[in-house]
Parts: sequence; structure tokens; C-alpha cells
Amino acid sequence: LESSACQLVEDILRGCNAKSFDVSSETNADIDGSGSEPKKSKALGDASSPAPISFSLFDLMDSNQGFVIPPRITAHQIINAYQRETNANSLSAERNTAEYDGDTNTACEHSEANGVDQDNSTALELLEKADDIEDLSPDPDSWETVRKILYNGLTTFIRSDDDITRASDQSRFLKVHKSLHEKCLRSNVGSVLTTQLWGIAQNIVGALLLFDQQFESFAAATTGVAENDASISFSMDLYWDLGKQFLECLSHLASDYVQSCVGNENEIERMMLGIGLILQRSSVCCLLAAMDPMAGWFEVWSRFLPPSKLMAVVKVSGLGRDLLQRCNPSKNNVGVQKIADTLSMTTNKIAKEGSQDSNTSSFYDDLIHCQLLQSISVLRTIILQCGGSPDIVHLILGQAVDWYGGNEEDIIFCQKNRLVKSCDYCLSLDDAQTILKSAENHLGQCERDGYLTTVCVDEILKPFLQVLKLAKSQPGTVDASVESLCSETVDILQRLQ
Repeated sequence: LESSACQLVEDILRGCNAKSFDVSSETNADIDGSGSEPKKSKALGDASSPAPISFSLFDLMDSNQGFVIPPRITAHQIINAYQRETNANSLSAERNTAEYDGDTNTACEHSEANGVDQDNSTALELLEKADDIEDLSPDPDSWETVRKILYNGLTTFIRSDDDITRASDQSRFLKVHKSLHEKCLRSNVGSVLTTQLWGIAQNIVGALLLFDQQFESFAAATTGVAENDASISFSMDLYWDLGKQFLECLSHLASDYVQSCVGNENEIERMMLGIGLILQRSSVCCLLAAMDPMAGWFEVWSRFLPPSKLMAVVKVSGLGRDLLQRCNPSKNNVGVQKIADTLSMTTNKIAKEGSQDSNTSSFYDDLIHCQLLQSISVLRTIILQCGGSPDIVHLILGQAVDWYGGNEEDIIFCQKNRLVKSCDYCLSLDDAQTILKSAENHLGQCERDGYLTTVCVDEILKPFLQVLKLAKSQPGTVDASVESLCSETVDILQRLQ
């Protein structure tokens, strides 16, 4: 075996030597020119042929004459454009009141002195073209200025009582908010754009509160006027879009906060204060009830606050009284009625007068039902998150002056801090902290009356017991989740008796 293996190795070596000899012979023949046919080189090309062209990104950009990089929109450009519009509006007002031509010349000189750019794009047009959120926020002060410009644009029509045509600009500003919100979500790697997300959300909250303040008077002033039907319909669409964007912002912010589990506590508290004020308003909470009757978003956000802070939010907003009133559908709800009338009018433009009353009643019943579910759910969430303490039970009913002699000092405090007369609902973090701390301190000073606490428990129990009674008398009419919610709340409240 060993000899045969050695023989095999020798044969392989001889074969390799023979092949090596043949290759070297052919190579020498090519060099000497003695070969019969010249061999073509495979490795080297013709020296006269040009070198291959290197295709780089810059070469492609130079060769494509139609390739143009869109200009970057910066915060500086938007701020300058907004200042230019503000100056132009003030100068236009001056021209309208001027009595001689000299004012016009002065206005032109003033405009040139301010260094007006050649680009006459408005701030809104620049915002619509903005593609990079970081260009709009190079520093905190610049972003805060841009945020205020966005908020003013979003609420300009709301603040105006006579210029209905500006509603289209408001709708465009809302689309800009949506676009910037989506850009923040795509680029928020490492939570570097959290400040911008909170700023956009606060703008939506402020716009909703301000819109609710003006909606009832606007609808009442224009109802029944044929030429204003389009304006009312447009405002209702805008109102609905604001509510949808509000819930979308809350969803993403809550998800980010749950993942991080730390930071932005002050932002959370300010947002919850805005949520309390929103749920206190009859029109806007009705709109949100139509979108989510069980108010699952409120249950999520209420978990982010300790019980003392949640009670402070209820105290400042005066939410307890409104929740109990909405749990009694027999009382007429003005906000729901206005929305029902508006929906009926916009859906019955060519209908006869007799059918409009029927549709209005249908809309009203559906909205009242959604709002009842919302109120029961929010009330249950507040009681549950506060551990069913006597303090929260006393606070909820104590906010109602006309129910069982509510605490007058408590009501006065709520009225001072509801901010219902404020023109700017985008509170600063410091202002929100001051209001909530004041409410927490005031909670500790409230005295509880044993009789009043018992009455509070009985009064708050009513809507939940009514739902359970309906579920027992008419099986299948109450959803299982609602029945479970009510049973849980009844158990918590009955422990206080």
C-alpha cells in the first residue's frame, strides 16, 4: 500500500512538471516571436484605448441638466416672511386711513429698510414647502417662534368674526401641522425631536379649546342663513379634523412616553390639564365621544399621573360637575344640540323642512348616547386611578354648586383657573405647574362633611346602577365591557358607604 501511494504521488508531480514546461515554452516562443500564432493578452488591453470613465454621484449630477435640488426652508426664512406679512398688514391699514400720498412713500422706505427678501412667498407657503423639521428648529428660540406662527395661523379664522374666507388658510395650516407631525415621527430617532412633537400637540389642544369657545356662537349666528351653509359645513369639517389630529398626537406621544418611561413629566401634566379642559367643554367632548365613546385614550393618559395630580386636574377643570350632568341625559345639552343642528343642516340642504327635525332628533340621540358612554368611562377612570378615595368622591360632587350645597370655595377656585376666558390656551410649562401646585395645596385644605360624602357616593353611583339595571332588565342591550366597567366602579364606591 505504501509503495502504491508513493507511486501515485510521483505520477502527479511528473504531470505538474510537464504542464509547467509546456506553459513556459509557449511564453518564450511568444517573446522571441518564434511561435506560429501570436497569443492575445487577456490581462492587458490596448495601450491606445482610453481609460474607463468613473461614474460617481457628482458625474451623474453634472450630466443631468434637469436635476435640481429643492431649496431648504429654514426657520429664519419663515420668521422673516411672517414679519414681512405683519408689517404689510399694518402698513395696509395705515394706507387705508392715510389722507395724503406721503404715507405710501414712507411705507415703501420702511419696507426696504427692513431688508425684504426677493422671494415674496408667504410664511404659510414656506411652511408647506418645508421638508426637514430640523431646519425649522436650529435652536429652542427659533422653534418656539415657528410654533407660535403655526398656532396663530391655525387660530386666525377662529379669532376672526367677520372674515369667513380665511377658513381655507386655517385648513392649510392644519395640514402643515399634520405634515410636520409625520416628519417628526419619521425622523425622531433617539427622541431628538420630542420637543417639536409636544409643541405641535399643544397647538392642536389650544386650537380645539378656542374653536369650541367660538363654535356655538358662530353656529347660532349663521344657522338658517342659506349663504352661510357652506361656511358652517366647512367649519364642522375643520372641527372634526382637529379632533382626529388631537387623538393621533395623543396616541404617538403616549407610545413614546411608555417606551422611554422617564422624562417629559411636566409635559405630561400640562397635556393632562389641557385634556381636562377639553372634556369639560360640551361641544368638543361630544365630538371626541363620537370618535371614541369609551374614551380609551383618557384611561391611558390618566395612568401617567399620580392620584394627587389627577385630582388637581379635575379640580382646575371643574370636570366632576360636567361629567355628572352628562350622565343625566334628561337635561338638555346645548353643545350637543348645536352640533346636531349643524350636522342636520349640512346633510339636509335640499330636504324638506319636515324631515330636518327628524334628522336633528336622530343626530342628537346618537350624540347623547356616545357622550353618556364617554362620561361614565371617564368618571370610572378618575375614581379608579385615585383609588376610590373619599377625597375624589367629595371633589367630584362638591364642584356642583346647585347640587346638595357644593363647596363654594372650591367652585370659586375652579372658575378662576378654568382659563375659559383666555385667548391663548397654549400654557407654558411654568404656568401649568403653578396652577396644578396651587390646586394640590387647596385640596389639602378642603374639609369633608360625612353627610355630604354619603350623598356624593349615592349621586355618583346613580349612572352606573342605571346601566346595570338596564343590562339586567333587557339582556343584550348593554355591551359586556360597559357592564363590567360599571360593576367594577360600583364595587369601589360601595366600599365608602
